[in-house]
Amino acid sequence: MHGFGCGFSKKYKTQDLLYFEHYQYASDAISREKEIKKWRREKKLALIHLKNKELKAINQELFDDFGVTKEDVAEIADILKKNYKN
Repeated sequence: MHGFGCGFSKKYKTQDLLYFEHYQYASDAISREKEIKKWRREKKLALIHLKNKELKAINQELFDDFGVTKEDVAEIADILKKNYKN
């Protein structure tokens, strides 16, 4: 969202979160991510549309749920940019 990181988000300058899944254990989340990464684009888009028909960005909704402000995000982004080596 703020131009840092080393993966897909930085390369393609993604900004909006349209879909996510929550898992209690990291190993479960990793397994699911590996599964989805093998899918064709059409199947991935169908999954997103199933949960988010309007393709509404859900970033702010998540921030609100956890009491995170835009200022908090900007502060965290600044800290990461200072400490993260590109």
